[in-house]
Amino acid sequence: PEVKKPTRRPYSTDEYLLENISDIEIQKQQQMTPLRESYIAKTVSLLESTPNHPKAADLHFRVAEYMTQNIEFQFKLQVKQYKKDLALFKAGTITDKPSIPEQDYSKTLPYYKKILREFVDYPKAEDVYYYLGRNGLETGKSLGKDRLLDESVVYLDKFTKLFTQSPRRPKALFMLAEYHFNQNKLAEALNYYKEL
Repeated sequence: PEVKKPTRRPYSTDEYLLENISDIEIQKQQQMTPLRESYIAKTVSLLESTPNHPKAADLHFRVAEYMTQNIEFQFKLQVKQYKKDLALFKAGTITDKPSIPEQDYSKTLPYYKKILREFVDYPKAEDVYYYLGRNGLETGKSLGKDRLLDESVVYLDKFTKLFTQSPRRPKALFMLAEYHFNQNKLAEALNYYKEL
């Protein structure tokens, strides 16, 4: 028999962790989302009108961080709905197979990149490298952008070398190992798995 090729890449660890969201968390996040969106809009406007703001690095970081939180929340909601719809599809209640949710963090990436480019001594560089790598990797996988994947892997690899004591380092090593494994670069993947 002919083996069916999977129509979707495997879930990443982040996606797996994001799948479960409680009603309490949904309620809390629904209250926070408009506040974050308001802050983002005001801060982006401030950065556009005052590009040399004395706290520009922190403002860029906060915008990217709040955008990331909003995208993660929307993804959680989409995955929850996808699981419901998929169950209905399998039961024959609905005829259209639901689309698998995507994680698109592309709006966050320019803010993180700007910090690395213009504020070389930024004290939160550890977070910047990690989220630039992770967000880019998830976006690249979801949208099928190989160039973004390759670029993001460089940031994650640099993160693991610069911040050897970071509590996020094991997660970064695992993402790097999985990326190389999926690219069929087994020797590189094995090196990351061993280090992990």
